[in-house]
Amino acid sequence: MSSSSSARRRRSSKKAAALALGLACLPVLAPADTISFSGGWSGTTGTQAPTIPTPANTVNTSFSAYSSAFAWNYALYSFTVTKSGTYSATVTTGPVVNTTFFLQGLFSPNSTGTPTTPISNFLYSQLISNGTGSYSGTFPSLVLTEGQTYSVLIAFNIGGTQSGDYFNFSMNGPGCAAFSGVNSCITSILAGSTALTTALGSTINPTFQGGTLRLDQTGAVYAQNFTLDTSRSNRIDQAGRTATFSGAFSDATSGGNIIIMNSGTDGRVVFSGTSTYTGSTTIESGATLAINGSLVSPVTVNADGMLRGTGSIGNSVLVASGGTIAPGNSPGTLTVAGPVVMSAGSTAQFDIDGTGTGNGAGSYSRLILTGGNGTVTLNGTVVPKLRGITGSATNSYTPGIGTAFNVISAEGGVRGSFTGLTQPVGLADGTRFDALYGTHAVDLVVTPTQYGTQALAGWAVPVGAALDRLRPAAGPAMTAAETALFAPLYRLTADRIPLALGQMSPLLYADAIAAQRDAFYAASSVIGREMQARRGPAATGRGQTAEGPRGLTLWMSGSGDFSRIGSGRDGTPGYHASSGGAVLGADTALGRARVGVAAAFGSQYVSSAGLGHYNGQAAQLMAYGSIGLRGFFLDGQFGGAFEEGRMRRSMGAHGLDARGTVTGGGWGGSVRGGRRFEANGWGIEPSLTLRGVSVSNRGVTESQAGLAGLRVGGRSLGSLQTELGVQIDRRFRINQRYAVTAVGSLGWNHEMLDTSLRASASFAALPGAGFSVRNAPTARDSAVAGVQARLETGTRLSAFAGYETRLADRYTAHSVTAGLRYSW
Repeated sequence: MSSSSSARRRRSSKKAAALALGLACLPVLAPADTISFSGGWSGTTGTQAPTIPTPANTVNTSFSAYSSAFAWNYALYSFTVTKSGTYSATVTTGPVVNTTFFLQGLFSPNSTGTPTTPISNFLYSQLISNGTGSYSGTFPSLVLTEGQTYSVLIAFNIGGTQSGDYFNFSMNGPGCAAFSGVNSCITSILAGSTALTTALGSTINPTFQGGTLRLDQTGAVYAQNFTLDTSRSNRIDQAGRTATFSGAFSDATSGGNIIIMNSGTDGRVVFSGTSTYTGSTTIESGATLAINGSLVSPVTVNADGMLRGTGSIGNSVLVASGGTIAPGNSPGTLTVAGPVVMSAGSTAQFDIDGTGTGNGAGSYSRLILTGGNGTVTLNGTVVPKLRGITGSATNSYTPGIGTAFNVISAEGGVRGSFTGLTQPVGLADGTRFDALYGTHAVDLVVTPTQYGTQALAGWAVPVGAALDRLRPAAGPAMTAAETALFAPLYRLTADRIPLALGQMSPLLYADAIAAQRDAFYAASSVIGREMQARRGPAATGRGQTAEGPRGLTLWMSGSGDFSRIGSGRDGTPGYHASSGGAVLGADTALGRARVGVAAAFGSQYVSSAGLGHYNGQAAQLMAYGSIGLRGFFLDGQFGGAFEEGRMRRSMGAHGLDARGTVTGGGWGGSVRGGRRFEANGWGIEPSLTLRGVSVSNRGVTESQAGLAGLRVGGRSLGSLQTELGVQIDRRFRINQRYAVTAVGSLGWNHEMLDTSLRASASFAALPGAGFSVRNAPTARDSAVAGVQARLETGTRLSAFAGYETRLADRYTAHSVTAGLRYSW
């Protein structure tokens, strides 16, 4: 009689280890294999079972004791085991009487009568005739020998119906049991053959001999060890499924090889054990191999293949064109002790789900190369991934500007460069990833897509816009010049970028030339006050040195000037300026006029919060004169100045202080006309002053900032001011020898030309994109007030001291002077 059956099987591995409790110890349990399958019958009539003599070990019954009137069906399987030992079996059938026989040998019965193949030994049998809904029997102690053929016969009393008849069979033991027509137990995977992983069990350690092992179930874990021969056709076919091999792969002799392929789509093969084979590992198109354990084999990733994992590889990795290396199984770290070479057209993918360096959610992927051979040669495309990360990941992380991820660390060094970077989904609007290359590391860092939009105030926008024009594409390694300029910026958080843009501007050069203009006017004012003194009330006092003498007057004045210019309305930062120095002069009468010459020497200091400072020295030479007639007067002066100074710009983001040598000069003068009135000891002197100056500085190429310094163009500033004012003075005699003249003045100053200056520059490293910024303006209109005291000593020597202030919106200036005069 023949029967048809659909067979399914499942295997499970059971492991146990010795457990010590006090002085007691439990035995170590060997791994076990389980084979399960089922069958049924579809015929409508039964066939009488063959005549089988009562075996020696029959339990309860003999098969032949049943009436020949009964109709019987049977299922018959021959089998072998891969390991000698004690096995157990369970048979379950529908609610019909059945008998199961285990027989030694190959049993081939005919339909009736005596078996055509005699049975030399009946091992076990059991009549199963009780149960509810199904009938079950167990065989707990089947002693079986490796290499011996056995048969199992399951006979049914069909009772006139067959449609509901079925059986389930299960056997468990120390080895794999292979049943004819159901399964096989793999010991060798031979060339030209394909074996299924369901035939592996857990107790066999197969040898690859040029054949293919195909995954036929997903999620399985295979704990046994494998050996690999030198065949170049040893393959594991993931067949669109995922499985983990937790045992070791080793050489059969030496140079064992393995190829990971995929005849389906998706899935992956995971090696989580400690493998020692020394031949090649090749990942072919569509296949994914995750190394979660350790490997000493060189690995090649071919086109459309992928290498993943959180383990270690003690040899080289070659990622061919079209291949991908993606450390981790989600975010995670893959360690390689040999060189990694990325070919043109290859891909390096890094899952980014946070800033952690562990495995899974909240971390990011890393490739770490250790030892002197741990070099990486880069090419192809780098792909950061924020969304669609498989495995453990939140898939919701969005990194902020300035967040850096050290995705590659190579103890042996980084060579080459990626040729491109694929921007991922999940970035915040207005941001992108850039790659930063070091000698031993590669970082992916989040940066603004445009620096021109990062300036908090309009004055710094040109700097950002220039950077955007010069900015290289994301991904490839930058030139030395680009690195010097951009690398420090890329690591800045969003709140630090505006200051950095300001620090990269030439704004302080514009502030310095504005301060030079003010210093020129300060020296000119000192000279002007000397000409006023020649007309003062002391001129009527006999023997007083300031009294319009017919001889020569020498004088010296020391001064200190302090000013603060507030930020511009567009946010342009202001500055503080101070200057100090001395003015030396000599004048004499020439008819109705007095003429003289004066020289000023001084230093200046200009600073702007966070931007740096300027220290300068100036020399100024002026000719001056005054003429009066019937109370009217006209004062004039003209001269030039030379300036040299040192600029020091703070570049905090770059960790540098840029230095520049500023040289320049200017020329200018003033004309003041008015009339002096005197009444009852008081003098009143209304006047109108017109003064002007033109100041210029040469271009500067900064030093000590490397390629991040500036080339600043030449700058010039023109000023033309009017000042309407009035002076009131009175002389007070202290005694016969000493007298003091008190002077007060008020005025209104108006600037008709430049109140601010535009400074143009380009980056020394990348001069192709120039830009300019305008400094905060000084006031166009300001109020002027001052006081002065002149002390007469009754000798040719006199002294004076004074204070003047200028006040305006966002502008204050203070000047203190003191000096001596000597006349003869």
